[in-house]
This record gives sequence, structure tokens and C-alpha cells, in this order.
Amino acid sequence: MTASALKIAVSTVRGNNMLAVDVSNVSPHKIRVWETNNSWGWWNWRVVVIRSRSIFLVERNPDQEFTGNFRAYDELAVGQKKTKLLNMQDGDWICNRQKGFLFQKDDEILVIYHVSETPESKTDRVWTGIVTAYYKNP
Repeated sequence: MTASALKIAVSTVRGNNMLAVDVSNVSPHKIRVWETNNSWGWWNWRVVVIRSRSIFLVERNPDQEFTGNFRAYDELAVGQKKTKLLNMQDGDWICNRQKGFLFQKDDEILVIYHVSETPESKTDRVWTGIVTAYYKNP
């Protein structure tokens, strides 16, 4: 699957801690994307925030332990869009090794969805590639 088969867009910032990201299948075929509650989908999302000449990288906590880790994916039909909620205050996100992040007015936000090709992604025919979305918080 090519990166152009999948599109992401930030639809809104909810409160000061939640990003709503639309994930859309713009290909002529169904697409599978990893769910985020397992190790295959956990680290695929990154958020870069530019604020007053400072840059912050917000990512999932790499110290997460999975007591039951099973591959699972969402399937997007042709033209289908699903909204993914990324809650920066749910305890799973870190910035500079500190838990959580709060968005502010005028933040410039770059969301990155990056899935590397692995034997499991090949076996399960899960989308791989990198897509980005830019959003200016009003």
C-alpha cells in the first residue's frame, strides 16, 4: 500500500488536550490500519507542536508494557473516514519525558502517522508508510 492511499487531517482540538484526527481511505481498495492498543500500533503517532519559537515532540510513552499483546487492526472501506482521538492527558503521552501535554492558542501542530513495514504488517496486509497533517490551533 502506498502512503497516498491514506490521508489524515486534524479536524479539531477538543479542550486543550485532545486532538481529533480524521483517518481516510482515499484508495480504490480497503485499507487496514493498526489499532493503537497493541505494540504494533502504539508508537505510530507523533505530534510536533511549534509554540513561540519552541518545538515540542509529543509521543506515546515508550515504557508501556502490554500484559496481553495481540495484533489487531481497523479496516477502512473505500472512501471511509474514521476519527481517531489522541488524548494528550490520558497518561500514555509524553513530552520531554514528562507525562501529558496541553495545547495552547496559536499552536502550530504537525501530526505524523508512521507505520514501518514488518513481517506482521505484510502478513496482515496492514497499511505502511508515512502521512502528515498540519493544523493551526485558533
